[in-house]
Amino acid sequence: MWGFLDISSAPAAEPFSTAEAKSHLQVEHSDDDTLIAMAAKRVEAVEKRAVEAEQKRDAIVSEATTFREQGSAELRSLRASHRKLRAALAKLAGVTLKQG
Repeated sequence: MWGFLDISSAPAAEPFSTAEAKSHLQVEHSDDDTLIAMAAKRVEAVEKRAVEAEQKRDAIVSEATTFREQGSAELRSLRASHRKLRAALAKLAGVTLKQG
């Protein structure tokens, strides 16, 4: 079964510093600092899009839930009105309706 990754907010800090990336990649020179910084910005952009997508998904789910709940209430109301109408018509016609 597939689940959703729940992301409630953007990260509070950069995902990693240039120094941390250089250490992990075992880079000892500064020639690639710009490239590493660009990669960090790319990760931040992807995370931001993930947060935005999660927020949009939550809004859609919330709207769908509200719509379903309103629709269910309206349907119950229509069914009640239909039962009352059937009972009134049956009374006028002098017949007894089956329950159920």
